[in-house]
This record gives sequence, structure tokens and C-alpha cells, in this order.
Amino acid sequence: HGPARPWACRVASRFGSEHGKLLCASLEASAWDGHKRNLTRALGELRDFVAHGGPSLSVAAMWSIASLALEYGFAVLRGCRAEPWPPRVTCAAAGEIMADWGAPAEWTLTARTLEFALGAGGALGTAALAVGLAALASKWTTVAESARHSHEGQ
Repeated sequence: HGPARPWACRVASRFGSEHGKLLCASLEASAWDGHKRNLTRALGELRDFVAHGGPSLSVAAMWSIASLALEYGFAVLRGCRAEPWPPRVTCAAAGEIMADWGAPAEWTLTARTLEFALGAGGALGTAALAVGLAALASKWTTVAESARHSHEGQ
């Protein structure tokens, strides 16, 4: 990704390319030699496209946010380990992974909270996951409604 981001950003700036702007924003969450991940900046730029971009750019930005959320979530979960006895889940690397991604505060959890949600027993762990997904869906609906209303007003 090294040379890709500066190139994408120059193209986006020079030619007004929506695709280039979207790529430029999304690449902020990528790491390469000399560049640390910056999920906070990527999300800020993508959220701006959702709120102020045209309809196709808004939808593409929402998909980019969803894709980054999945990639980030899987990265954090890969840092967790299930232990058979005593039965528990440990996520010692979660904080480091979240920091490496440059995650915004609303996308971070303490390792203990994550461990509790994942390992508090089948029903409780599943319920915590369901509540988390419902909260994410609710936030997503709010973002989508906001984008729809901003486009109707234009």
C-alpha cells in the first residue's frame, strides 16, 4: 500500500475522483512501511462522505465502514484465546491490537470487557454479542437515515 495512498490522494485531488477519495480515506486504516494504521482518521473521512457525498459515494462509504469494522473486529478477536480449563477466554493482546489500529474510543473495549462478553457462558456470551450487534445495527440505521435526510434536503 506504500505508494498507493499518496497516488490515490493526488488523483482524487487533481481529478475530483470520488473513487479516488474513497480509496484514499480507506487506505488510512491500512499499515505499510512508514505508515501506521489510523482507523480514527479513516472513519472520520468516510463518515464525512456519508453525510455530505452524493448518493453513490455515501453508499460506497457506508460499505467501506462496514468492511473496516469487520476487518478490525476479526483482528481484535484473533488476539483472543479460548482456554479449556478453567474454561475462559483471554484477550491479552486486544488493547495492543486496538492501539495498533488507531481505533477511535467508541470502537475500543477493555480486554476484561471483551473476555467477559466472549466467555461468560454460552447464553450470556451470546446475549452480550446480540446486544452489541443490535447497538451497531441501531447506529448504522441512524447513519443511513442521516445520509438519506441530508440527500433529500439537497
